[in-house]
Amino acid sequence: MITKNVVKKTIYLILITTVVFLNLVACSSLESTTYIHNEERDKKWEEDINVFVKELPKRHVNLFFKTTEKKFYKDVEELKQRINLLTDEEIIVNLLGIIASIGDTYTNLYWEWKLVYPLELYWFEDDIYVINTTQENSDILYGEVVSINDINMEDIKKEIKSIISYDNEADLRIKIPEYILSPEILYGLGIIKDKSQVKFTFKTLDGELIDKTIVSRKTSDSFKFILSNDNNEVPLYLRNSDKYYWYEYLNQENLMYVKYNQCAEMAQQSFRNFTKEVISVIDENKVEKIIIDMRNNGGGNSRIIAPLMSEILKRDNLNTSDSLYIIVGRQSYSSAILNAMDFKKSSNGTFIGEPTAGKPNHYGEIRSFNFKNSPFAVVYSTKYFKLSNEDIESFIPDKVIEPTIESYINKVDPVFTYILNQ
Repeated sequence: MITKNVVKKTIYLILITTVVFLNLVACSSLESTTYIHNEERDKKWEEDINVFVKELPKRHVNLFFKTTEKKFYKDVEELKQRINLLTDEEIIVNLLGIIASIGDTYTNLYWEWKLVYPLELYWFEDDIYVINTTQENSDILYGEVVSINDINMEDIKKEIKSIISYDNEADLRIKIPEYILSPEILYGLGIIKDKSQVKFTFKTLDGELIDKTIVSRKTSDSFKFILSNDNNEVPLYLRNSDKYYWYEYLNQENLMYVKYNQCAEMAQQSFRNFTKEVISVIDENKVEKIIIDMRNNGGGNSRIIAPLMSEILKRDNLNTSDSLYIIVGRQSYSSAILNAMDFKKSSNGTFIGEPTAGKPNHYGEIRSFNFKNSPFAVVYSTKYFKLSNEDIESFIPDKVIEPTIESYINKVDPVFTYILNQ
């Protein structure tokens, strides 16, 4: 079932840490208000923007590292002068554009979307595809998104890119498909004129073009998607997404697979006890290969993985380029990147997967403040993390392997397949 929490997952990719998210929910509990064009409405927006322009430069650790102070205040002033000419959605999009110009992926505007299109999208290689949807839209499952409201996807990507805070192309590959699902965002950008429904054009795997009217849903409603992540049907990396860490020993392959989804302790089992269990299985079965899969790890406490790393490094038979494999991907952020870089420095392992959306040197450790009238919170960075002497855009693995729509449909993990064949 698709619930409000699934939609919030979109925002988690931007906010990263669960602790801060919970804080935001508490401080953004105000009911959403639909404003009309009148003096009271305009005054409220002006008050909120004044809070924004006063507090963000004061609270952010280094707001003007990319944009200039002059441009920031000029853009805000221009927005204030046009409040009476803009819809609420257009004001939000303009604020997002100003924040995007700052260049800090962790500094953003948070609010709960009221509407969503019942689709799940994923950016494979150069194109965005539907990887899940509801029964009434089953004819466009696995279809490529060609256009929205007759506007081609390249133009759509450019428009959305202008309001996204991002570090690199991998970051955009996560966020653009998510922003496409918001009628409010598309309306604010002028891509659509009707938030209740819109025409999408899809290209099926057979090359057929299908025009489809997609009706938006309230994010508070529950609706059922066609596909579910049944553990018996999907690749290992898509299983047990509710667990911070888990493992599976593959007897025939003599391989230990460890999935590390979040740098945090589980209440059910401490990571130290988890490590003891994993190492016990490794030693008892004389495991020849071990995979540490961090491709979906959004970060947390970088020290959590230390016991496992220490035990692996003690075993010369595992600490080799053809025995130890660390998987990273576009959803690897923050402490997960720090862990990957620690493995890079201290081990002989091989890194496989996609370039990370998170940047090794980055702003973070986020806090938030509220607007006075609107149900929004501004999230901002309070610290700069320097993890690399070289200011690289992304942590790039030794072997880059990207998933394809074909591998996804066939429930094949090309990264895992590559490791098995080594």
